[in-house]
Amino acid sequence: MTESLKEHLINPVHEDDDKPTSLQSFQLEEIRNQTEESGHSNHDRCNLYEVLNPGKAKPAQGSNRALFALVIIVCLISLLALLLTILMLVGKIGSSNEAKTRDYENNLLAKVKALEENITSLQLGLGEKGEKGEKGEKGEKGEKGDSGTNCTHNLQGEKDEKGEKGEKGEKGDSGTNCTHNLQDPNKPSAHIEAAQKSAGVPYGANTVIKDWSVSAPSSDLAGGMKYHDGNLTVPTPGRYYIYTQLYYHSTGRVHVRVNNKCFTMIQPLSGGTGEGALYAGGVFNLKAGDVISLVATNSIRLYMSSKCHSYFGAFLI
Repeated sequence: MTESLKEHLINPVHEDDDKPTSLQSFQLEEIRNQTEESGHSNHDRCNLYEVLNPGKAKPAQGSNRALFALVIIVCLISLLALLLTILMLVGKIGSSNEAKTRDYENNLLAKVKALEENITSLQLGLGEKGEKGEKGEKGEKGEKGDSGTNCTHNLQGEKDEKGEKGEKGEKGDSGTNCTHNLQDPNKPSAHIEAAQKSAGVPYGANTVIKDWSVSAPSSDLAGGMKYHDGNLTVPTPGRYYIYTQLYYHSTGRVHVRVNNKCFTMIQPLSGGTGEGALYAGGVFNLKAGDVISLVATNSIRLYMSSKCHSYFGAFLI
């Protein structure tokens, strides 16, 4: 750079020192171009800055680098803060999920334990029968149901036509002749009618009735049966049917006795005249030689004049 140019630059002609003129700007641009073409070093450029800006401090070269480093540090801090925030959120979500998982597992374990207790109680319940519970209260009466419809069906079936008459069966084999004697003449039996006396024969208390006739038309003794003086004696042991009919003309009681012991009796209804026929009979086990008799226990009057009014007897079954 020539001395004249430096001098011109040092003492320029301008109105305001703080604001360069258009000539000064043009000159400064020309100088920069010449410097770049001639390959001047940074030192010449610095000298040029001092010539163009007398009295002003030269800017530091490391200030831009420091600013750039500061921006990078701020960005890194912001990224780190963002990363920490994300990690905190993820950790919170994870901890929340872990808490929920832990609660779910605890609930599941509690349910399993309750189920095991129920199974144990059921096994104990099946093992032993519990006590019978108290009878529950009777429920309320239910409402009356709807009435059913009347049945219109004919429950009785219709009568069918009469079937054909079947064929006549073959004649059966002839049976063998019966050799049993259905009426054994040697079987003990006796039927004795009243003697033909006037109506209303009186008998005192504890009196044996003796007005019987063995020779009467319907009287009969068979199989060893014997009659004497109001007493009928059986010849063989067995079950005998003993019977009697008396026609009363008064009230009073008559015993049918065996060996003087009462087996049955006859007595009209009290409160009336007592007139009428009464009958008594029964089956009794007798021994051979037992004696059958009729005894009036109180004073009575009997009709003893007809075979159809009064009689008594016995036969072996």
